[in-house]
Amino acid sequence: MHPGIELDPAFPLPGIAALELAVMQREATGDYLTQRQIAFDEMPDGSLAIPAKEANGTVLFLAEA
Repeated sequence: MHPGIELDPAFPLPGIAALELAVMQREATGDYLTQRQIAFDEMPDGSLAIPAKEANGTVLFLAEA
C-alpha cells in the first residue's frame, strides 16, 4: 500500500483497510488533529495519514479536495 503504513497482521478479511477522504484545508485539518492529540503522518503526496490504531482499525488518508 504505502511505505510506513502498517496494518494489524490479524486484520479480518474482507474489510476496509484504508479510506481516503477529501478535506477542504489540509493544513487546518492537521492543526485540528494535533490539537486533539490524534497521531498522523504527512505522506509524500501531501496527504495526511491517520494510522489504523488511531482510527478503529482502518487507515485514514485525508487529502485536500
